[in-house]
Amino acid sequence: MQRVANVFVSAPRAQAGFNLVELLVAMVIGVFLIGGTLSVYQESQSAMLVSERMSRMQENGRYALSVIEEDIRAVGLWGQLNETAYVAGRATPADPIDIGVLNSCEPNWAVNLDTPLEGSNNANPYNATCLSGVGYTANTDVLVLRHVDERDLTPADLVGAGLYIRSDQSHAEIFDGTVMPGGFPANAQINELATVGYFVSDDSDSEPGTPSLRRALVGPGAGAPRSRSTRRPNPTPSRFASRGPRRKMN
Repeated sequence: MQRVANVFVSAPRAQAGFNLVELLVAMVIGVFLIGGTLSVYQESQSAMLVSERMSRMQENGRYALSVIEEDIRAVGLWGQLNETAYVAGRATPADPIDIGVLNSCEPNWAVNLDTPLEGSNNANPYNATCLSGVGYTANTDVLVLRHVDERDLTPADLVGAGLYIRSDQSHAEIFDGTVMPGGFPANAQINELATVGYFVSDDSDSEPGTPSLRRALVGPGAGAPRSRSTRRPNPTPSRFASRGPRRKMN
């Protein structure tokens, strides 16, 4: 006699899932988490940008100070002597123009050795002349320094548009062009005469709209004054509208 086992087949169970309310709650939580993550990311990016800008400002500041330091240390040095009273050819703005130096700053501006260092506080004394077209920032200072370039020259280095000083240990004389003044021993020294101006401009050469410290240097020839900002990399000196030497910046 055969027995037949009973087979029970259960009905499929209904699958459990999220209802609409649970989905909405999960979405809200996800939105808050994503928003918090984005907020942290944006704040970290902003902090990084501020830190980078501060580092660049400090680097540019150190570089600008190093450039100014070089000129300040040389102020009042006229070759082999530093006594301005023994330099022939110097003149003040009130004196007649003796050497034919073309400049639009003021009379005898490049040869005013009696004032080797001068500055103005919150004003531009050359507003109508030298710095009018080079982006001078209103109500900022202007610094002017005068000295000779540290590089010794030979007669072959002289050019017609240059402004120089020939000196020994007892006296010196300013001259322009290639004809040197007489009355000096064979070991007399020849240097370019440098008149440097510093001022704050509304724009930087690399970043328009960013204020920068600019350095302008007396250079050969006349024309509109030009200047370069003292920002890395490798700024080069420029010139006011005057005749005189050009000086390398290290």
